[in-house]
This record gives sequence, structure tokens and C-alpha cells, in this order.
Amino acid sequence: MFPAAGGGPWSDSAWRNWRRRVFAPAATAAGLPASARPYDLRHAYVSLRIHEGATVVEVAAAAGHAPTMALDTYAHVFAEFDPDGRRSAEAEIEAARGAGVY
Repeated sequence: MFPAAGGGPWSDSAWRNWRRRVFAPAATAAGLPASARPYDLRHAYVSLRIHEGATVVEVAAAAGHAPTMALDTYAHVFAEFDPDGRRSAEAEIEAARGAGVY
């Protein structure tokens, strides 16, 4: 998603350095627990998309998954989704901020 300066993938040391120098302080400033991982943001994003009403195919494309993998990983979130209770990701984030939930 974020290529190295040369355009290829990051090295393990570059990834760890970014996580320590950039991600960890940003996560702390946002009120996330010290155990927060960049990967957790992926799950949050996909869950928000599902609760907006995105289809399995749309979720899979956004996450870079095959639809079957998206269902294997997020079936429980799709099962919780109530079409009558759709909320935009923006509304969910604002509600979480207002409740002090990060």
C-alpha cells in the first residue's frame, strides 16, 4: 500500500522503523491502546464498510481479498449487519468519538 522510496516493498527494518517512529506516536495521540497495530486499522475499515452496506465483492476488492477470503475473515460482521441499521462510516466514527471510544 505504501511503497518504499524505490517503489518496491519495504524492508522489515523500514517497516519496524516506521511503526516505531510514525504509527506508535500517532496511535497514542489518537487514544488507541499501546497494543494497536496498523493491521487493526484494516479490520476497522472493512467492518465500517460492511455496516455501510458494502457487498462482499466490494469489501473484497477494497481489502485486496478474493470474495471467499473476505467471507472467511468477515462472515461474523456480515452476519451482524442489519440493512435497516445502515450507518455511514463517518457517522460511526463520530459516534465513537462522542462516546469516548477509540
